[in-house]
Amino acid sequence: MHEYEICILKGGVPSIISLEIQLSDHAAIRSAQRLAQGNKFQVWRDGDCIYGLDSKPAFSSPLDARP
Repeated sequence: MHEYEICILKGGVPSIISLEIQLSDHAAIRSAQRLAQGNKFQVWRDGDCIYGLDSKPAFSSPLDARP
């Protein structure tokens, strides 16, 4: 199991950030699709953007700012 961060983007800016524990990348992406409700989104695992915007982050992961 991994910790995932889901960022829902509105106008290229994160509007919702959710932290979840999922069994796989695929499960995290499916969860993000439901949460995004048609909005663009990114899925991060361990500081790496694994889905969204061609897997290129639009911003630095909030995980980077954690102590």
